[in-house]
Amino acid sequence: MDSINSNEGKKSEKHEELKLEDLYPFIEHMEKVLDELEDKIRVLPNVNKRGESECPFAEELYAYKEEMYEIAKKEAKKIGPYLELGEQEIERCHRNLEQLRVDTDSLNLEEAKKKYEAAKKSIEYQMNKAVNENGLLIKAAERFQELSKQAEEKVWPLGKPKRSGDRTDPKIVLEAVLDGRFDFRSPHNPLSRGSRPSAKMEIDNLLSLGPLG
Repeated sequence: MDSINSNEGKKSEKHEELKLEDLYPFIEHMEKVLDELEDKIRVLPNVNKRGESECPFAEELYAYKEEMYEIAKKEAKKIGPYLELGEQEIERCHRNLEQLRVDTDSLNLEEAKKKYEAAKKSIEYQMNKAVNENGLLIKAAERFQELSKQAEEKVWPLGKPKRSGDRTDPKIVLEAVLDGRFDFRSPHNPLSRGSRPSAKMEIDNLLSLGPLG
């Protein structure tokens, strides 16, 4: 059993700051980041080369997408190191299982064999967990690559998009309009241009709008 314990906790210096117990929480975090990025891309309206769109806050939506894309790129850099950490865990489990097999063959006492069998089940569980988590990391990496293509294809045509000082995410406003929760008579309505009874009609099908001529 000493040979098994000697392999516990080994890490390369590269991953010294990473912890195995943080692997799954990171996966959950990464999935939320990618969900948010996908959501930001999904609501982007089409614009022409002059930055004109039927959406009155198109540039703001593009700005939010760019901000989320930068966050996703930063977080995605951690996928590789965590993947290597998971592979190290799988290799450790393989080594320990092999050592258990060798040691068990030389055991005579039934009590000792039971302890080794319990250790084997524990290591097999750890290995299966690491294999599953690595699979989720690979899926997250593939999803990030696909969303990156979409994010880089849908860009603001006039350079870096800017957003106003209003802290309200325009995506929230858009969703409120589409499901009828937005009050067009409110003075805080960013879509108001005096009296505009047709404002909701203009963005009712916002996600499918094409560029203006």
